[in-house]
Amino acid sequence: MAVIHDLPIELLSCIFAFLYASHTKVKELPIWMYEVDETGKSQRPKGLVGPRYLQTTWSDHDLYNPSLFPCAVARVCQLWLNVMMRNAHYWTRFAFDLAAVEPLLLDAFLWSNDLPFDMLVFDSRVSCAAHPQDNEAASAELAYAGAVVSRLMPHLGRCHSLHFDVLYASSLPPLPAVLQHCSQTMAELKLDYRTHSSTTIPCNPCSGRTAVAPSANFIFLTYLSLDVQTFMHLTQLYPQWSNNLRRCAYLTLEISKYAFRDSEESGDSSKYSTKEFFSQLHKMITIPKLILSDLSLIHGIDQNPQMTTKKPRLALRNLGSIVAKNLSEEFLHALFRDCSLHVAAGIFDGCIFPRDIYDVGFYYLTFKNIPRNAKLERVLELWSGDELWIDSCPCFDDTVVDYLSKVTGSNGAYPSPGLRSLSIHNCDNFTFALIKRLVEMRKELGRTSADDDPDVLDSLSVSGRSPPLSKEELLWFQTHLTNVRLPLS
Repeated sequence: MAVIHDLPIELLSCIFAFLYASHTKVKELPIWMYEVDETGKSQRPKGLVGPRYLQTTWSDHDLYNPSLFPCAVARVCQLWLNVMMRNAHYWTRFAFDLAAVEPLLLDAFLWSNDLPFDMLVFDSRVSCAAHPQDNEAASAELAYAGAVVSRLMPHLGRCHSLHFDVLYASSLPPLPAVLQHCSQTMAELKLDYRTHSSTTIPCNPCSGRTAVAPSANFIFLTYLSLDVQTFMHLTQLYPQWSNNLRRCAYLTLEISKYAFRDSEESGDSSKYSTKEFFSQLHKMITIPKLILSDLSLIHGIDQNPQMTTKKPRLALRNLGSIVAKNLSEEFLHALFRDCSLHVAAGIFDGCIFPRDIYDVGFYYLTFKNIPRNAKLERVLELWSGDELWIDSCPCFDDTVVDYLSKVTGSNGAYPSPGLRSLSIHNCDNFTFALIKRLVEMRKELGRTSADDDPDVLDSLSVSGRSPPLSKEELLWFQTHLTNVRLPLS
């Protein structure tokens, strides 16, 4: 019986070309002419020039996929690898699994010639919780990661996106070295880890620190993900580093994984306070989207409003939206206490809200995965925006709806006075009867308001898992609201 190795090289090449075509798509892009603005630093589009050109891009983008082309095909045998390495277009993306048994394809950077590439370095082990103090495991991962980084550095200027998703923080490449070698075409840079190793691990060969600021302006950078310690270290090395991000109109900055202490007990310079952290965020030129995730505050904070409201609050300038994900109650209290968060959109995901909140200046407000014991009323009492989204929140029930339906102040004030649109997804602890009463109450307040354009709840959307809705209730909502999207039981 014939085997795969009996196929001619020419036929194997055709098969691989067909596989490449099945994983890619071709799109037509315009060619723009740019002109320099008055400052001489940034460019703006002036108009179309020349014919449109075709660009080939990958149609599947999950680099974690074990069947990823070209890596999975190239690992079948040495013959297949020898054939595939001759086509540079195959090697514009690759993933290195630090837990894999087979050897890493460390020469993939050479096979891509001068083409830009996307790269993922990850550890496929689900968790390191079973061996959190395993120094041998951390050393082994560091050795593999160091081998990848040492091969990567000469080619980092062609890297379009770089994502490290490793078990141990010691396996991450040093950010200063990465910024020194990458170019302004870098679009995504994510340095993620799951735990700190319990013992000191030698740094990889490319861990040299330099005080020379990056010279490139990252005008195409759309995502930058760092832990707090890396972020703070970067601000110490390069006080003006955010100037390089000035033209990133669509930048998402994610800062994660740190337990603040806010205590005078420790003189360790590697321990940062929330005051220092918020001060660095305040100094940044612009942050279109800020994500704060997995942050906590170990030592409690004085929650006396008479003391905290007198402190000057830092305005996070040019902040378009903020996502608070898995933040502790104490850290959220510090955030609201020390920072002025008057931005377009605020998203709270998996958070517990503190007792004292000073203002909620969001036009769009989203609650997501908020646990049952959380108190949405603490935020809704002060929020005056227009659009409210509730997504997969067990705490959203008739108690919250009833709270929004009542006048809470002696002067006729009521919570969330600007509410115009309510969207609910995957929540089933409320009833439509109380939603109906909420609509009636808001309509009545609108009729009695002296405002020429009163805020009236006029849009309702319910999707996913939800309580039963009768035809009569659906007809009532369609009659009394302008925009209605409800699932009929």
